[in-house]
Amino acid sequence: MLSVYVSGQPISISNLAALRTQVVDGTTSYQLTGEVLLTFQQSYRNQKFIQDATAAILLDDNDGVITTSYSIGDGITGITGVLTTYKGMLQFKPSADPGSPTSTGNVIIPSVITVSEFLAHFEDYESQLIQINNLTFTDAGSTFANFGIYPVSDPAPVVMNFKATFWNRDYIGTTIPSAQQDIVGVANERDSDPSPGIYITARNAADMTDSPAPVPLGTTGIIVAVLLISAVLVVRKTHLI
Repeated sequence: MLSVYVSGQPISISNLAALRTQVVDGTTSYQLTGEVLLTFQQSYRNQKFIQDATAAILLDDNDGVITTSYSIGDGITGITGVLTTYKGMLQFKPSADPGSPTSTGNVIIPSVITVSEFLAHFEDYESQLIQINNLTFTDAGSTFANFGIYPVSDPAPVVMNFKATFWNRDYIGTTIPSAQQDIVGVANERDSDPSPGIYITARNAADMTDSPAPVPLGTTGIIVAVLLISAVLVVRKTHLI
């Protein structure tokens, strides 16, 4: 739902999903009244990715308006700014420093989705911290490079792209893993050259972990049988007592 702008007064917006539906003109001022959580930040353009229970957005603060220091997991309330876009990414450009965090140490749980969901509903996940499991890198054995684009596929296989969008993260220069990976990352896009597309980008090496080995069907059956037998024995013992 679009809100009515009164000159000189920011429009109050309760959450990020509502903010993402507002007019994108670079001049209308909006203030987020709800708390959002910081999921990633980098020195480039003083960018910060924030999200709440409804959606996410990129804070692009090239002017350095936000002077308060924040840590990942901090809650921030009362961010004021205008909406712009850059190469397809919706951005919230802050116009004032929101001040001290309103909470700290929040645990951010990424949304676990599939490759198909990512490709079909990217706008629902843009700028959000997501997790996609059981991904295999096509370029396994090569080396991660800044801004490199690396196809990954799930077991189906459905293919999407991983991009090293964030400059000089700790996995740059390391070997691309050959084992299936569960990848946590930020959903981001570029709709124009030099590399148009939609991507998942890990924030650091810890965001990429080997996928757990599948439990063989036979083993599962044995485990279930053992548990059932144990339960029966417990019940019988209880009746005997």
